Amino acid sequence: VPPDLKGKTKIAQNKADRRYQESWALFFALLLGNVTPRNVEFVAQGIESYLSPEIYQSLMKDMYEQAKTLKRNNLAVSFEPREVSWNEKTGRVLVRGQTTLRGSFGKAQNVAKTYEIGIEVRNYYPLITYLDAYEKKARKKDQEKNYDQQAEPQLEPQDN
Repeated sequence: VPPDLKGKTKIAQNKADRRYQESWALFFALLLGNVTPRNVEFVAQGIESYLSPEIYQSLMKDMYEQAKTLKRNNLAVSFEPREVSWNEKTGRVLVRGQTTLRGSFGKAQNVAKTYEIGIEVRNYYPLITYLDAYEKKARKKDQEKNYDQQAEPQLEPQDN
């Protein structure tokens, strides 16, 4: 059962509904988005069992490279989710929020961030089949709404 599941969901041996995927995507975004030099290896180990074989090698390589950077620069990253949505066109979940980067460089830096996560179910087990995280510069609300409609026309708000 995914953490933070709200309401009923449907899961079969190799398929799950949108709500199930959104719940897992939120969990993964929170896990990946809240990293310190002390927990970065724990986070990487925690997520690796959820990676599909198709993306395992490249994603683990990227995660350990980022881990080295965090440790070398003594950086801490935190992520505050603000929206979970479903992209009907791609079948992926988008978790949008704000990332805060803290380090010895002084004032914390805040950046809008989106985790795009593809989740499939294989033998009743959730697997991450796609994972990307990207930043957007801060925009006025009406500009961001217009941008989102152009870039991702199939997005729907989460049902709550």
